[in-house]
Amino acid sequence: MLETTKVVVVNKFSNLEIKIQSLWNILLDIEIDSETISEKLLPLYEEVLKSKTVA
Repeated sequence: MLETTKVVVVNKFSNLEIKIQSLWNILLDIEIDSETISEKLLPLYEEVLKSKTVA
């Protein structure tokens, strides 16, 4: 993740599981205003947040 910008670069040669896990971990590390997330993606983001409190 490029720290000074809001850009994530994912290696296209990585397998799908690694890509998903990497993005999941990034979501755990950054602060996101839940009001800016679309209604369609909000349940997924809430699932990420739940995993953060469990870990």
